Amino acid sequence: MRSDSSIATLHELLQIAFDYDFGDLWRHQVRFEGIQSIHEKKIYPVCIGGACASPPEDCGGPEAYMEQMDHHRWNPPLDELQLVAETVGRVLDSQGHERIRDVLGDPDAFEEAVERLAAYRRFRPDHFDRRKVNRRLKPPKPRNIA
Repeated sequence: MRSDSSIATLHELLQIAFDYDFGDLWRHQVRFEGIQSIHEKKIYPVCIGGACASPPEDCGGPEAYMEQMDHHRWNPPLDELQLVAETVGRVLDSQGHERIRDVLGDPDAFEEAVERLAAYRRFRPDHFDRRKVNRRLKPPKPRNIA
């Protein structure tokens, strides 16, 4: 907080809010937190940290995303996990004496269960990948136009 209302600090000047996707009402706040020394071999801009994953595009806005996160946390795909475990158990119990297709049971149900488990694993709202952000921040490599 500044004592003189006519003088703004760099920290105060570098706080911005912007709306992204006016249809879903996403409001973002970006704030300046400090200056670090420049390293000659680093490519800028660079992300030095963050928290949580960004919501997927067109997920319906902040409230819909919060519902999706709650559903993810409190409703793991236990039925699918059980189906896959039982199927793998049957395959192992057969010891190669039966055709996989016969042991597998309903292949469509198995495939759907595996896809749901993979989708559940991919959705990681609490995960932040600084390296992934920095790969996206890198400028594109120049292309040779011949």
